[in-house]
Amino acid sequence: MKQELKKEKKEEKHQAVLLKEVVSFLPTEENLVVVDATFGEGGHSQKILEKMGRGSFLLAIDWDAAAQKNFEKLKEKKRASFVLGNFKEIKEILRKQSRGTANFILADLGWRLEQIKNEDYGLTFFSEKSLSMRLDGKKEGLTAEKIVNTFSAEKLADIFRIYGGEKQAWLAAQTILSAREKRLITSAKELAEIIEKSLARFYRRARIHPATKVFQALRIFVNKELENLEIFLEKAVEVLEKGGRLAVITFHSGEDRIVKNFFRANARGCICPPEFPECVCGRRPSLKILTRKPVFPSAKEMNENPRCRSARLRVAEKI
Repeated sequence: MKQELKKEKKEEKHQAVLLKEVVSFLPTEENLVVVDATFGEGGHSQKILEKMGRGSFLLAIDWDAAAQKNFEKLKEKKRASFVLGNFKEIKEILRKQSRGTANFILADLGWRLEQIKNEDYGLTFFSEKSLSMRLDGKKEGLTAEKIVNTFSAEKLADIFRIYGGEKQAWLAAQTILSAREKRLITSAKELAEIIEKSLARFYRRARIHPATKVFQALRIFVNKELENLEIFLEKAVEVLEKGGRLAVITFHSGEDRIVKNFFRANARGCICPPEFPECVCGRRPSLKILTRKPVFPSAKEMNENPRCRSARLRVAEKI
Protein backbone atom coordinates (compact mmCIF):
# COMPACT_ATOMS: atom_id res chain seq x y z
CA MET A 1 0.00 0.00 0.00
CA LYS A 2 1.35 3.41 -0.96
CA GLN A 3 2.44 5.59 1.95
CA GLU A 4 1.07 9.05 1.29
CA LEU A 5 3.30 12.07 1.75
CA LYS A 6 1.43 14.44 4.04
CA LYS A 7 2.35 17.57 5.89
CA GLU A 8 1.73 17.39 9.60
CA LYS A 9 -1.36 19.37 10.47
CA LYS A 10 -0.56 19.87 14.11
CA GLU A 11 1.41 23.00 14.79
CA GLU A 12 4.70 22.05 16.38
CA LYS A 13 7.12 23.99 18.50
CA HIS A 14 10.79 23.19 18.64
CA GLN A 15 11.84 21.44 21.83
CA ALA A 16 15.46 21.24 22.88
CA VAL A 17 16.38 17.57 23.29
CA LEU A 18 17.78 16.16 26.54
CA LEU A 19 17.74 19.67 28.02
CA LYS A 20 17.85 18.72 31.70
CA GLU A 21 20.50 16.10 31.06
CA VAL A 22 22.76 18.54 29.17
CA VAL A 23 22.47 21.23 31.85
CA SER A 24 23.30 18.69 34.57
CA PHE A 25 26.83 18.46 33.11
CA LEU A 26 27.28 22.25 32.90
CA PRO A 27 30.01 23.58 35.24
CA THR A 28 28.62 26.24 37.58
CA GLU A 29 31.83 28.13 38.40
CA GLU A 30 32.06 31.83 37.61
CA ASN A 31 33.78 33.42 34.59
CA LEU A 32 33.54 30.43 32.28
CA VAL A 33 33.30 30.31 28.50
CA VAL A 34 30.49 28.13 27.17
CA VAL A 35 30.03 27.27 23.49
CA ASP A 36 26.79 26.14 21.88
CA ALA A 37 28.40 24.97 18.66
CA THR A 38 25.09 24.23 16.90
CA PHE A 39 22.81 27.01 18.16
CA GLY A 40 19.73 26.22 16.05
CA GLU A 41 16.53 27.36 17.76
CA GLY A 42 18.45 28.34 20.91
CA GLY A 43 16.66 26.11 23.41
CA HIS A 44 19.86 24.77 24.96
CA SER A 45 21.49 28.21 24.94
CA GLN A 46 18.59 29.79 26.80
CA LYS A 47 18.72 27.23 29.60
CA ILE A 48 22.52 27.47 29.75
CA LEU A 49 22.29 31.26 30.12
CA GLU A 50 19.93 30.77 33.04
CA LYS A 51 22.21 28.27 34.77
CA MET A 52 25.78 29.41 34.07
CA GLY A 53 27.73 31.26 36.76
CA ARG A 54 28.33 34.97 37.20
CA GLY A 55 30.71 36.52 34.70
CA SER A 56 30.38 33.58 32.31
CA PHE A 57 30.02 34.07 28.56
CA LEU A 58 28.10 32.06 25.95
CA LEU A 59 29.27 31.81 22.35
CA ALA A 60 26.56 30.62 19.95
CA ILE A 61 27.62 29.21 16.56
CA ASP A 62 25.45 28.20 13.62
CA TRP A 63 26.22 27.96 9.90
CA ASP A 64 22.66 28.81 8.83
CA ALA A 65 22.13 32.58 8.80
CA ALA A 66 18.41 32.02 9.48
CA ALA A 67 19.31 30.91 13.03
CA GLN A 68 20.48 34.40 13.99
CA LYS A 69 16.93 35.66 14.42
CA ASN A 70 16.48 33.03 17.13
CA PHE A 71 19.52 34.42 18.92
CA GLU A 72 17.86 37.84 19.04
CA LYS A 73 15.00 36.29 21.02
CA LEU A 74 17.26 35.08 23.83
CA LYS A 75 16.87 36.54 27.27
CA GLU A 76 20.15 37.79 28.78
CA LYS A 77 21.78 37.79 25.34
CA LYS A 78 24.06 40.56 26.60
CA ARG A 79 26.06 37.68 28.12
CA ALA A 80 26.30 35.98 24.74
CA SER A 81 27.46 36.45 21.17
CA PHE A 82 26.37 34.85 17.88
CA VAL A 83 28.83 33.84 15.14
CA LEU A 84 27.86 32.57 11.71
CA GLY A 85 30.08 29.58 10.95
CA ASN A 86 30.46 25.81 10.85
CA PHE A 87 31.14 24.08 14.16
CA LYS A 88 34.26 22.50 12.69
CA GLU A 89 35.75 26.04 12.75
CA ILE A 90 35.36 26.31 16.54
CA LYS A 91 39.06 26.87 17.18
CA GLU A 92 39.32 29.74 14.69
CA ILE A 93 36.03 31.26 15.87
CA LEU A 94 37.13 31.28 19.51
CA ARG A 95 40.43 32.87 18.55
CA LYS A 96 38.70 35.62 16.58
CA GLN A 97 36.43 36.23 19.57
CA SER A 98 39.54 36.70 21.73
CA ARG A 99 38.47 33.79 23.92
CA GLY A 100 40.93 31.08 22.90
CA THR A 101 39.61 28.32 25.13
CA ALA A 102 36.29 27.08 26.50
CA ASN A 103 35.03 25.30 29.61
CA PHE A 104 31.93 23.66 28.18
CA ILE A 105 31.09 22.82 24.55
CA LEU A 106 27.78 21.46 23.33
CA ALA A 107 26.94 20.14 19.87
CA ASP A 108 23.37 19.04 19.12
CA LEU A 109 23.52 17.36 15.71
CA GLY A 110 19.78 17.50 15.06
CA TRP A 111 18.00 19.86 12.66
CA ARG A 112 16.00 22.93 13.52
CA LEU A 113 12.25 22.42 13.24
CA GLU A 114 12.24 25.46 10.95
CA GLN A 115 14.48 23.57 8.51
CA ILE A 116 12.01 20.71 8.44
CA LYS A 117 8.98 22.95 7.95
CA ASN A 118 10.56 25.28 5.40
CA GLU A 119 10.31 23.65 1.97
CA ASP A 120 13.25 25.71 0.65
CA TYR A 121 15.61 23.31 2.42
CA GLY A 122 14.15 20.30 0.62
CA LEU A 123 14.68 18.03 3.61
CA THR A 124 11.27 16.39 3.85
CA PHE A 125 9.31 14.08 1.58
CA PHE A 126 6.57 16.64 0.91
CA SER A 127 8.75 19.54 -0.27
CA GLU A 128 7.70 20.60 -3.76
CA LYS A 129 9.94 23.69 -3.91
CA SER A 130 13.42 22.30 -3.45
CA LEU A 131 15.80 19.35 -3.47
CA SER A 132 18.68 21.22 -1.87
CA MET A 133 19.20 19.50 1.50
CA ARG A 134 21.85 22.10 2.38
CA LEU A 135 21.66 22.81 6.12
CA ASP A 136 23.37 26.18 5.71
CA GLY A 137 20.42 27.43 3.68
CA LYS A 138 22.63 28.56 0.78
CA LYS A 139 21.63 28.11 -2.83
CA GLU A 140 25.13 27.72 -4.28
CA GLY A 141 27.39 24.70 -3.93
CA LEU A 142 26.65 20.98 -3.96
CA THR A 143 22.97 20.03 -3.56
CA ALA A 144 21.01 16.80 -3.54
CA GLU A 145 19.40 17.93 -6.80
CA LYS A 146 22.78 18.06 -8.51
CA ILE A 147 23.75 14.67 -7.11
CA VAL A 148 20.64 12.77 -8.23
CA ASN A 149 20.71 14.38 -11.67
CA THR A 150 24.42 14.06 -12.51
CA PHE A 151 26.11 11.31 -10.46
CA SER A 152 26.60 7.83 -11.93
CA ALA A 153 24.61 4.85 -10.67
CA GLU A 154 27.74 3.46 -9.03
CA LYS A 155 28.39 6.69 -7.13
CA LEU A 156 24.75 7.04 -6.07
CA ALA A 157 24.66 3.45 -4.82
CA ASP A 158 27.83 4.02 -2.80
CA ILE A 159 26.32 7.12 -1.16
CA PHE A 160 23.07 5.33 -0.30
CA ARG A 161 24.91 2.30 1.08
CA ILE A 162 27.66 4.06 3.02
CA TYR A 163 25.75 7.01 4.46
CA GLY A 164 22.24 5.58 4.66
CA GLY A 165 22.73 1.86 5.14
CA GLU A 166 20.25 1.22 2.34
CA LYS A 167 20.33 -2.47 1.43
CA GLN A 168 18.63 -1.78 -1.89
CA ALA A 169 21.12 0.97 -2.80
CA TRP A 170 21.78 -0.29 -6.32
CA LEU A 171 18.08 -0.60 -7.13
CA ALA A 172 17.43 2.92 -5.80
CA ALA A 173 20.28 4.28 -7.92
CA GLN A 174 19.06 2.55 -11.09
CA THR A 175 15.53 3.84 -10.47
CA ILE A 176 16.81 7.40 -10.21
CA LEU A 177 18.76 7.09 -13.46
CA SER A 178 15.70 5.78 -15.26
CA ALA A 179 13.55 8.62 -13.93
CA ARG A 180 16.01 11.38 -14.81
CA GLU A 181 16.23 10.17 -18.40
CA LYS A 182 12.64 11.37 -18.79
CA ARG A 183 13.07 14.66 -16.90
CA LEU A 184 15.23 16.24 -14.23
CA ILE A 185 14.32 15.52 -10.61
CA THR A 186 13.84 18.93 -9.00
CA SER A 187 11.89 18.43 -5.78
CA ALA A 188 12.16 16.31 -2.66
CA LYS A 189 8.57 15.15 -3.11
CA GLU A 190 9.34 13.90 -6.60
CA LEU A 191 12.41 12.02 -5.43
CA ALA A 192 10.51 10.46 -2.52
CA GLU A 193 7.78 9.22 -4.85
CA ILE A 194 10.35 7.75 -7.28
CA ILE A 195 12.12 5.85 -4.48
CA GLU A 196 8.84 4.75 -2.91
CA LYS A 197 7.60 3.15 -6.11
CA SER A 198 10.83 1.20 -6.39
CA LEU A 199 11.45 0.17 -2.78
CA ALA A 200 7.96 0.00 -1.24
CA ARG A 201 7.86 -3.80 -1.37
CA PHE A 202 10.96 -4.00 0.81
CA TYR A 203 9.43 -1.73 3.47
CA ARG A 204 5.96 -3.23 3.87
CA ARG A 205 6.60 -4.13 7.51
CA ALA A 206 8.89 -1.21 8.26
CA ARG A 207 7.92 1.81 10.34
CA ILE A 208 9.79 4.22 8.09
CA HIS A 209 9.10 5.59 4.63
CA PRO A 210 10.94 3.69 1.84
CA ALA A 211 12.91 6.85 0.95
CA THR A 212 14.11 7.55 4.51
CA LYS A 213 17.59 6.05 4.16
CA VAL A 214 18.16 7.57 0.72
CA PHE A 215 17.24 11.01 2.06
CA GLN A 216 19.49 10.55 5.09
CA ALA A 217 22.40 9.53 2.87
CA LEU A 218 22.00 12.49 0.53
CA ARG A 219 21.74 14.99 3.40
CA ILE A 220 24.84 13.61 5.13
CA PHE A 221 26.83 13.61 1.89
CA VAL A 222 25.75 17.10 0.80
CA ASN A 223 26.65 18.66 4.16
CA LYS A 224 29.75 16.53 4.83
CA GLU A 225 28.22 15.84 8.22
CA LEU A 226 30.44 12.97 9.31
CA GLU A 227 33.66 14.58 8.08
CA ASN A 228 32.79 17.85 9.78
CA LEU A 229 31.94 16.02 13.01
CA GLU A 230 35.35 14.36 13.08
CA ILE A 231 37.09 17.71 12.56
CA PHE A 232 34.92 19.35 15.23
CA LEU A 233 35.72 16.72 17.86
CA GLU A 234 39.46 17.15 17.36
CA LYS A 235 39.26 20.95 17.48
CA ALA A 236 36.88 20.95 20.45
CA VAL A 237 39.29 18.94 22.60
CA GLU A 238 42.13 21.26 21.58
CA VAL A 239 40.27 24.35 22.82
CA LEU A 240 38.87 22.84 26.01
CA GLU A 241 40.47 23.89 29.27
CA LYS A 242 41.50 21.08 31.62
CA GLY A 243 38.37 20.04 33.46
CA GLY A 244 36.27 21.38 30.59
CA ARG A 245 33.49 19.23 29.19
CA LEU A 246 32.37 18.27 25.70
CA ALA A 247 28.75 17.16 25.23
CA VAL A 248 27.45 15.79 21.92
CA ILE A 249 23.88 14.81 21.03
CA THR A 250 23.63 12.45 18.06
CA PHE A 251 20.60 11.15 16.16
CA HIS A 252 21.81 8.22 14.08
CA SER A 253 24.25 5.36 14.47
CA GLY A 254 26.91 6.80 12.14
CA GLU A 255 27.25 9.97 14.20
CA ASP A 256 27.11 8.12 17.52
CA ARG A 257 29.78 5.65 16.43
CA ILE A 258 32.16 8.49 15.56
CA VAL A 259 31.63 10.19 18.93
CA LYS A 260 31.88 6.96 20.90
CA ASN A 261 35.08 5.85 19.17
CA PHE A 262 36.64 9.31 19.49
CA PHE A 263 35.93 9.47 23.22
CA ARG A 264 37.26 5.95 23.75
CA ALA A 265 40.42 6.55 21.75
CA ASN A 266 41.23 9.75 23.64
CA ALA A 267 40.40 8.20 27.01
CA ARG A 268 42.65 5.22 26.28
CA GLY A 269 45.80 7.13 25.42
CA CYS A 270 48.33 4.55 24.29
CA ILE A 271 47.73 3.22 20.78
CA CYS A 272 50.61 0.75 20.66
CA PRO A 273 49.81 -2.82 19.50
CA PRO A 274 48.91 -5.08 22.48
CA GLU A 275 51.91 -7.33 21.83
CA PHE A 276 54.36 -4.48 22.58
CA PRO A 277 56.00 -5.04 26.01
CA GLU A 278 55.88 -1.30 26.78
CA CYS A 279 54.45 1.90 25.35
CA VAL A 280 56.53 3.56 22.65
CA CYS A 281 53.92 5.95 21.21
CA GLY A 282 54.02 8.25 24.22
CA ARG A 283 50.36 9.10 23.84
CA ARG A 284 48.54 9.94 27.08
CA PRO A 285 44.81 10.01 27.78
CA SER A 286 43.26 13.43 27.15
CA LEU A 287 39.64 12.68 28.06
CA LYS A 288 37.67 11.06 30.85
CA ILE A 289 34.34 9.66 29.69
CA LEU A 290 31.49 10.81 31.95
CA THR A 291 28.79 8.77 30.22
CA ARG A 292 29.93 5.15 29.96
CA LYS A 293 26.71 4.47 28.09
CA PRO A 294 24.81 7.07 26.06
CA VAL A 295 22.09 9.02 27.84
CA PHE A 296 18.68 8.58 26.20
CA PRO A 297 15.58 10.78 26.54
CA SER A 298 13.18 9.75 29.28
CA ALA A 299 9.91 8.03 28.45
CA LYS A 300 8.15 11.27 29.40
CA GLU A 301 10.24 13.32 26.96
CA MET A 302 9.76 10.83 24.14
CA ASN A 303 6.02 10.90 24.72
CA GLU A 304 5.97 14.70 24.60
CA ASN A 305 8.44 14.96 21.72
CA PRO A 306 8.51 11.82 19.51
CA ARG A 307 11.23 13.37 17.32
CA CYS A 308 13.73 12.91 20.16
CA ARG A 309 13.41 9.14 20.33
CA SER A 310 16.71 8.49 18.51
CA ALA A 311 18.73 11.10 20.45
CA ARG A 312 21.81 10.01 22.41
CA LEU A 313 23.98 12.18 24.64
CA ARG A 314 27.66 11.45 25.32
CA VAL A 315 29.85 13.63 27.53
CA ALA A 316 33.59 13.63 28.21
CA GLU A 317 35.90 15.79 30.35
CA LYS A 318 39.36 16.94 29.41
CA ILE A 319 42.10 15.80 31.76
